[in-house]
Amino acid sequence: NLRRGRQALARERYPDALDAFKEAVKLDPKSVEALHGAGLASYHLGKPNDAVAYLEKAYALTNGGERRIVFNLAAAALKQNPMRAVKVARDYLARPTTGTDEQMLNLLGAALNRAEDKTASYYTDSRKFYFDYEKRLESARRDGRRRWGTEWMPASDATSRWQAYEAKAAAVDSLRKDVDRAELRLKR
Repeated sequence: NLRRGRQALARERYPDALDAFKEAVKLDPKSVEALHGAGLASYHLGKPNDAVAYLEKAYALTNGGERRIVFNLAAAALKQNPMRAVKVARDYLARPTTGTDEQMLNLLGAALNRAEDKTASYYTDSRKFYFDYEKRLESARRDGRRRWGTEWMPASDATSRWQAYEAKAAAVDSLRKDVDRAELRLKR
């Protein structure tokens, strides 16, 4: 069943892959490969909730230590539960045994962008973690380039873009506070 599932997945025959992996899960509910495969097939079939459910089980069985499962779980959770994606990606990147992983950092950044409550302390801590990790990536390059989102560019260009972004973000925060105060006055 696992071999059949892998082959169907490789051929992008997702219904067949899902059937094969589900059979494998029935035979061995702790098969990380079967759970992971069922998660991927479900995701490709447009069933993100099923994908997350399978991938969460695989994630738990590997204690969040297997990169492919972490990445796929975070990607599957990105739309419905971006803060879960943040936690999964951040926990993986924070492990002392994890080297620098730009692709995982990009996923963490995408999840942070999708998060709705940007005032929560975990969001704030995760955003700081993101930027600290990004500095590690930049210092490892040693070519004077910095990241702007996922793009590498001369440090001066990235710095001016980040400054403009921060100024706009501060203006948005100020407007949000004004709106909150205005709504409070209306309620009174």
